Amino acid sequence: MSIRRILICEGDSQISKRYREVLEGNGYWVQESPDIAEAIRLATKQTFHLCLWGYQDSEGLNKLQSFRAERPGCAVVVLGSENSPSSIAVS
Repeated sequence: MSIRRILICEGDSQISKRYREVLEGNGYWVQESPDIAEAIRLATKQTFHLCLWGYQDSEGLNKLQSFRAERPGCAVVVLGSENSPSSIAVS
């Protein structure tokens, strides 16, 4: 499967913008969502191959389950604020 459609679910607009610039510059189609509810709504209407999930608190991780229920085939990378490999989760 070719990853071409990416959803960025990130509350920090500067971080989201930077991810978008890099990904679009490499030929990916990118949609941004500043909040979790919007990301879940988008997942019900569009197909995404990958989601960059910027909410690593307990509420954000619980809502990730709702997102995964809408798009079980979408790979998810949970973005952390630390640079430690132990803070990275992929589902």
